[in-house]
Amino acid sequence: MVPGWEQIAWMVMAGLCGGMINAVAGGGTLLTFPVMLAAGMSVTEANAGSMVALWPAYGLALWTSRGSLQPLRSLLPGLALASLGGGIAGAAFLLWLGNAAYSHLLPWLALLATLVYALSGYFHASPARSEGGGHFRMLPWWQLLVAWYGGFFGAGMGFLMLALYALSGVAQIAQQNALKNWGSMWVVSVAIAVYGLDGQIKWVLVLPVACGAVLGGWCGGTLAGRLSATWFRTVVVMAGLGLSGGLWARQHGLF
Repeated sequence: MVPGWEQIAWMVMAGLCGGMINAVAGGGTLLTFPVMLAAGMSVTEANAGSMVALWPAYGLALWTSRGSLQPLRSLLPGLALASLGGGIAGAAFLLWLGNAAYSHLLPWLALLATLVYALSGYFHASPARSEGGGHFRMLPWWQLLVAWYGGFFGAGMGFLMLALYALSGVAQIAQQNALKNWGSMWVVSVAIAVYGLDGQIKWVLVLPVACGAVLGGWCGGTLAGRLSATWFRTVVVMAGLGLSGGLWARQHGLF
């Protein structure tokens, strides 16, 4: 199926906004996933397509936030390995599960991710710990679980990563966001490879969204470190509630 010019325009706009949201708070799939579904994809194809479309945004957001990773650079190899392993396992599980069962899980997966991040602020009362702290030693193992979720369901992965880093003692929003960009890039890259080998990626429909996401990811990665913690958390929660509500409404035939 080749999209028309009007549909292409909507796809580019969805990618632009989705890339920006993804870089700032996660949840860019809130916009790209429904666009993929409207273009005629199955839920599995839409999930894979959203990952491909937002992949450039992950890369650009990681590049623009790289300076915030320097104080935490000893954590990066472990997080990368955990992200690769979890991403492969999650994507393979989705392909095994199939579209029907996956459709029923989507609203609840998004809601869970949102609630976890919303509640993380109540637990983050202590200052950031050193890189040798107990919380950081366990971080790759928790990252493995989040990466599994991310490979299985791209939307909401950023919420869970931000919650994980906040609960682990990473105090600065900019550092939380930079770690999220680092982990997400590895998860999405390997999940795309798994989905691509299974033929789940509809390139003609994905490319317009990806073009918009390039600019959105650059803008969002640049702005993320300048936002206040309160504003940042509000954006995350609103995006997550919108995603879970929209998926639930679609499941029940409300639109």
